[in-house]
Amino acid sequence: MRLVITGISGLLGSALAQTILQERPQWELTGISRKPPRFRPVSLWQSLDLTETDAVRRVVAQLNPDAVIHCAALSRPDLCEKNPNDSWVMNYLATRNIALACDRFDTELLHLSTDQVFYGADSNRAHDEYDALESGNVYGKTKIAAERYIKDHLRRYYIIRTGKIFGGPNDSKSFMHHAWENFSSGKEMACATDWAAHATHAEHLSRSLIAILERKTYGIYHVASPEAPNYLTIAHQILGAMGRPRTLAVPSTRRDVGLAAGRPPRCELSLKCWLWDFKNHLPPWQEGIKLFVRQRQEIKVPGHE
Repeated sequence: MRLVITGISGLLGSALAQTILQERPQWELTGISRKPPRFRPVSLWQSLDLTETDAVRRVVAQLNPDAVIHCAALSRPDLCEKNPNDSWVMNYLATRNIALACDRFDTELLHLSTDQVFYGADSNRAHDEYDALESGNVYGKTKIAAERYIKDHLRRYYIIRTGKIFGGPNDSKSFMHHAWENFSSGKEMACATDWAAHATHAEHLSRSLIAILERKTYGIYHVASPEAPNYLTIAHQILGAMGRPRTLAVPSTRRDVGLAAGRPPRCELSLKCWLWDFKNHLPPWQEGIKLFVRQRQEIKVPGHE
């Protein structure tokens, strides 16, 4: 299989590339992004501005992939809220350009979306794949628009919604990364008790994306480790794996943390379509945290050579 991964220098893109190189070495893989990936061989990378429509079409035509995995996004909700135009350009316009190129060459598109497309809906139940979409923050609105464009224009697509992603060779922005940084230094960290969502290690998510590509069942999947823990619970799991005192995680609220973008108090995804087709859940988020801590203890972390 010939694959193109957009955003290969990001958290999920780099983890996905690493997993494919290790577990599907026969696949032909090319990563595209504006900046060269730090943890991938340069020969697998090509510079591309996804906001340039003609350039995207030209590169997709040259590479002629069987599928494009679209990981590139401005995925930090608070940053999107402060920079709405940048968010629309990166999350909608770039996705539109990728979708247009895939449509022209009948290429499969696997698009990474988010649980934030349900912000504004009922937070007391798990959301099904085909529930109505509603978002109260800029990030969620841009991802809803991107999803709708893909569904309106493509025949062969996968839309993958997930929650918090962490881990892998280029995680420098997740809550788990910041918790590790603080707790390693013995610093306390405010952790919200009224904010809960799925938490999935990038390596576990990457394997699921490979399975979806190989199965060829097009459509929408919710893919995440089961359960939706709050941030204090996640922090306690990290501290336990590190052997540090739980008191370093200070119970707080979303308001205390000072978030720019609104979020639901809880966002849980129904995983039924994944279970129908693949029968088993992804590894529990607790296993993901243990893997994350073990990897941080074994290898150098970006910015800490």
